[in-house]
Amino acid sequence: MQCPRCNGDLRKHTYEGVSVRSCVDCQGYLVKLAKLEAIKRRDRESEIRLATDAHLFESDQQKSRVRCPQCKAEMRSTAHRKPVKFATDHCQGCRAIWFDPGELALLQIAFQNSALGVDAKRFRERLRSMTDEGRAEYEKSLANLPDHRHGAGDVALFMSWCLLRTSLHSSYGFSIWPE
Repeated sequence: MQCPRCNGDLRKHTYEGVSVRSCVDCQGYLVKLAKLEAIKRRDRESEIRLATDAHLFESDQQKSRVRCPQCKAEMRSTAHRKPVKFATDHCQGCRAIWFDPGELALLQIAFQNSALGVDAKRFRERLRSMTDEGRAEYEKSLANLPDHRHGAGDVALFMSWCLLRTSLHSSYGFSIWPE
């Protein structure tokens, strides 16, 4: 498979523990949409590494339209405004996204600095620091949830609710979970 920008080889690469393709020449990334959410929510790459990768971004770069390396359809541009203005290219056919050098790191930095990203980081830190007893109580609480089909918004709301519950319990010594 060839890079849509420089025609370099796209090779399998692991980014934040997720399998993606990267260009050996220009250091761009091809990521499936389904894998992008996992990448944004992971924090294996250090802030220094992300900043170094983000430094590869060229803001005044004139981009031409590109074709998807997988299905050869013309990719469409999606604008992002934080932490700086940039645009990624996405394929509506196979749901792949092309990130020019530095753009994937910028997107990850933007997510990590968003309210949801900060909450997710706090949630991961609390999970890591839980005692076995605390983890057992948490898992029991999850098992006692009503059995509903949850959408992506429900999951984010639930994570925020769990953070609030954990925070109230650890700060004030009481639980808002019905016994």
